Amino acid sequence: GQERGARVDQDLARVVAMPVADGAVDLPTVAKAFFGKAGDHDVPVVAGAIDARVQVDLGGERAIQEIVLHPCHDTFNQIGAGFGFPSRYRVEVASDPEFGSGVTTVASLADADVPNPGTKPQAHSAGGTGRYVRVTATKLAARKDDFIFALAELQVRGTDGTNLAADAVVTGLDSIEGPPRWARRNLVDGESPAEFFDREKLLRKERESLV
Repeated sequence: GQERGARVDQDLARVVAMPVADGAVDLPTVAKAFFGKAGDHDVPVVAGAIDARVQVDLGGERAIQEIVLHPCHDTFNQIGAGFGFPSRYRVEVASDPEFGSGVTTVASLADADVPNPGTKPQAHSAGGTGRYVRVTATKLAARKDDFIFALAELQVRGTDGTNLAADAVVTGLDSIEGPPRWARRNLVDGESPAEFFDREKLLRKERESLV
């Protein structure tokens, strides 16, 4: 009825926020982090072929089923979906925080550029155990006159589907800390552009059903 419609309208208003500086939606789900070059966003550099990395500490040895990378969305330089997602990268798991030994490579896409994934989450099957999960960008994404590495969310799925990386400790070579939009903690807060757009779509569908 009217009460339900009012609730849906309120939820939509929160999801579709007013634009702010640089044309980015004022939601931590849309622009997340810059690492090594951006959920976390790293300091931009002037060369693309430079390693940049981010890693999470799961707090102990965990059985890992899948690792999912969620791309960012930012309207800077009219880039939009896939902002800062690396052209080439590796995903690795280890028990050593320095990744000096016992490293398991979950995914290696370092030999050829990968297409811009938009906001579609990129899932990589894992298997095995480990405490630390690292994503290394071996070729950064072009921004304007520089290159960056940006991720919205890093999820590590256990064998029961639980996100083991939720609220985990995040480290990186460097990071642009500009909360609430850009911060290390955003990488593991459970929010991403993919979920944002899915939520908006579901709310609009529910609103239409009430008309």
